Amino acid sequence: MDLSSNNFYGPIPNVSSTMASLNLSRNKFYGGISFLCQIVDGFLQVLDLSHNFLTGELLDCLWNFKQLKVLNLGHNNLSGRIPTSIESLIKLKVLYLYNNNFSGELPISLQNCTSLNSLNLGGNKFSGNVPVWIGGNLLRLYVLILRSNNFFGTMPLQLCELENLQILDLSINNLHGTIPSCLSNLTSMVQEGFTQVQDLQYDYSSYFDLGRDGVAYADHAVVEWLGDKREFINNLRLLKSIDLSSNNLTGQIPYDITNLYEVIALNLSGNALRGEIPRNIGLMKKLLALDLSRNNLSGDIPSSMSQMSLLDYLDVSCNNLSDRIPSST
Repeated sequence: MDLSSNNFYGPIPNVSSTMASLNLSRNKFYGGISFLCQIVDGFLQVLDLSHNFLTGELLDCLWNFKQLKVLNLGHNNLSGRIPTSIESLIKLKVLYLYNNNFSGELPISLQNCTSLNSLNLGGNKFSGNVPVWIGGNLLRLYVLILRSNNFFGTMPLQLCELENLQILDLSINNLHGTIPSCLSNLTSMVQEGFTQVQDLQYDYSSYFDLGRDGVAYADHAVVEWLGDKREFINNLRLLKSIDLSSNNLTGQIPYDITNLYEVIALNLSGNALRGEIPRNIGLMKKLLALDLSRNNLSGDIPSSMSQMSLLDYLDVSCNNLSDRIPSST
């Protein structure tokens, strides 16, 4: 059942346990989502309640949703912790809880959702370290968005094991330490092409759209940096971007990061990075946007940047760069 993008309002009524898909997104529903606990032996594969005015907690009654593949509760006013019964969603491919008021540490039970392809928890109040088990268990991830939370600590090296990852956004947190040089192990950002996702028969649009055949992609991403929104549309493959901005990262920009030839957007702004811009950054010839502003970078602008003919947005402001500006930059 699809009632999305209307003006329906009021509490969400109980729904049939035999329903396979329920999309009530972009309406004016309010109240809690306790009706989910009334569903026993449910057959739901898709549940989208995003962009409403829902409140309360996600109750610990997800054991009845073993067939669920897509759960989108984004852009509401939900709060509390992710319940431990999330571990029952062994077929879950897409989990979107973005722009709510969820809090606490990510439950270790989430590591059982090993079928996850896309995880967007941005814009909440989650805290604690970025769990190492994300890299150790969620190996099918190609989208990981934890932006605008209260995560602290260092970037776990285990994230480098996510060789299918194509969108990584850890921006606007309290992370510190250096950028792992092993990010060059994210082979999907090195190799041309995209990860195919089978059996996901659902049109999904936030960072991307999944075609009904589960393979054809029409990507649409809005990258927001310092209030400036940059919109990218890329047909037939997933966008490949890294955003680590607005943290407390230190050290030098890893030399090996320039091996991520397929990345189109790289944002390292608003940290405490020092040293020179990697001399061979020009190898990232597909970059459309590069933001290294508000750091402590020194030296000159590498002449290799003249090879970046597709570059449309460049910001290296508020650093300690010197020497002449290359004529072709």
